[in-house]
Amino acid sequence: MRQVWILLMVLVGTLATASPATAQGHTVIFHGEVVGEDGQPAGDKMVVVFFNTHEVGRGGTICDAQGCRFEILVNDETGIGEVGQDGLSRVQVGVLTVGAPKTFQAPGGGPPRRPIYAVAALKDDPNNLPPAMQDGRLGLLPDDSVVVIEPTRPPAATGPASQPTVSAIGVGLPWLWVALLALSCCGTLLALMGLGVLVFFLLRRATATS
Repeated sequence: MRQVWILLMVLVGTLATASPATAQGHTVIFHGEVVGEDGQPAGDKMVVVFFNTHEVGRGGTICDAQGCRFEILVNDETGIGEVGQDGLSRVQVGVLTVGAPKTFQAPGGGPPRRPIYAVAALKDDPNNLPPAMQDGRLGLLPDDSVVVIEPTRPPAATGPASQPTVSAIGVGLPWLWVALLALSCCGTLLALMGLGVLVFFLLRRATATS
């Protein structure tokens, strides 16, 4: 009977301490249109998203008969934007003029440092930017000018946060592997059902042995 309780404690401890392998926060899309100082659609422009003056994402404009638009995905931990059915949050930037950043107050935080996003369309064409600005991480100064602050920029976000997965500990009991696999692949509900079956089986086996 003691072995059964030890096994149950190990299993419960594993489920309690297993950490989900998910990206922090969620993915948010900043989208809008880019125009020049004359109000006309501005093609071939780089748009950069900053969080507290540090670059967190960038992208280029895509133009058609309707204008020049952009969509930039960034990893967000503040909860900004409205979450859609696809799991992505969206922030409507609206019409963005080159050289004139727009700012967005992020939820949470407080004085003296409140989280703020800024979206800026650079005046220079991407191919004409210095190599350091093409490869490096950019920063936004109070006068709206952009400078290089790091030699490499952060990786681009690619989509929603991955579904939680659980790391199994190295044990030799096949029932424990089954329970953990159920937690990883089929969700918490199925894992709990498997855990109940496991507990019943072990208690019955211990009773029969006694």
